[in-house]
Amino acid sequence: MGRIRFKASLNNSKEVCFVHIRRITYRYEWCIAVKYLGSKKAPCRCSFAKIFVYVNSFSRMLNLPRKIKDKALYFCFKALKEKLTHGRSLTIIAAACIYLACRIYCFPRSLKEISVVSRLEKRSIAKCYRFLVEKFDLKIPPPKPEKYMLRIFRSLNIKPSN
Repeated sequence: MGRIRFKASLNNSKEVCFVHIRRITYRYEWCIAVKYLGSKKAPCRCSFAKIFVYVNSFSRMLNLPRKIKDKALYFCFKALKEKLTHGRSLTIIAAACIYLACRIYCFPRSLKEISVVSRLEKRSIAKCYRFLVEKFDLKIPPPKPEKYMLRIFRSLNIKPSN
């Protein structure tokens, strides 16, 4: 499977390859996670460092606030600590924790948006989300339609009336 390289022309015809930038940011985030957790020899710490990178990149692509990212990292750490990750991909758990944090804070992000950003199936994220809600014994409020309506209005360039 080949990688697609996107190039952007900057001033003075300098070109930056986004694939290399993505690699550099991945390595930088990995170093931050390992410094935060200590040695990368322990499997839980290594897994958390990987999930840390996934949650950071997904939340950056979705333009999520810091409190949602922190809550998602909290749920990821809790899932690793309770060993709920066995048999599941870390990317699926990271995406499900982001969706869980968005639902808790009533932040309007659909499951489809998260699946597009994470390049995972919507069904697998939803399954992991339901599993985490059940295991953590959470009461999630239903999504508010007003928040989704504002997004629809903005995408259609319509000003909503009060």
